[in-house]
Amino acid sequence: MQGGGFSTHDESIGFFNSTSVEAICIIFMLLSAASFAVHYAAIFGGKPLKYFYDSEFKFFLSVVLLIIIVSLIVHIISSSFSDVFSLLSSTIFHVVSIVTTSGFTTENFSLWPGFLPYLLLVGAFMGACSQSVGGGIKAWRVLIMINQAYKEILKTIHPNAVLTSKIGTKVIDAKIAEKVWGFFSIYVFIFMFLLMAMLGTGMNFETAFSAVGACLNNLGPGLGDVANNYSNVSGFGKFILCFAMILGRLEIFTLLVLFTPAFWRR
Repeated sequence: MQGGGFSTHDESIGFFNSTSVEAICIIFMLLSAASFAVHYAAIFGGKPLKYFYDSEFKFFLSVVLLIIIVSLIVHIISSSFSDVFSLLSSTIFHVVSIVTTSGFTTENFSLWPGFLPYLLLVGAFMGACSQSVGGGIKAWRVLIMINQAYKEILKTIHPNAVLTSKIGTKVIDAKIAEKVWGFFSIYVFIFMFLLMAMLGTGMNFETAFSAVGACLNNLGPGLGDVANNYSNVSGFGKFILCFAMILGRLEIFTLLVLFTPAFWRR
């Protein structure tokens, strides 16, 4: 279900106008956001409960649930929907779709009240789980960075303490945490570089920020002028965004290594 917003209809899933179709999509979007290793263990390893005790998938679901709750509260305060059923179905569908980077829509979520469109976009920066078909930084890396940050806070309080980072029962090697922070650093640097390039084409900040974020995370729909489509983006801007999509799909390092002289001297 990870389609980056691609659909057989211009109205995306909204074309079907069916809550049953939306419910089925929600189930498969969540399943496609889980790691293939979890699917393998559950289906072929005889561990169907693996979905419930996998640390990364639980963290991913908790983030999705938190965004859903916040979105519901803001919608209720803003009286965005006329009935509870529409409120629940639209909110749950779009949060799951955007955070998993599936990119399907039933309405223009960029028109949601307050900060909600940006909240969903930030959720897409995390994206799905590792070893899944989703985009984004991946929940596994975010979880490691949170654990590492908490560890550094504790070390500030207790300088002589011997601390280890853990995800569930697994100890995270310091080298792995170092690689994750290295990936995040280059991700931020590239995002800022692409953002400056898009702003240089004359695009406004909201549109440029969301366009780069949507393409780098393989999401699809953005905010501002790219909420519905990218027809208003200049030719050079589309070239930049194409490069961002390739970077995001190959998780940056795989593509950047081709521009490293050391690679060609091997």
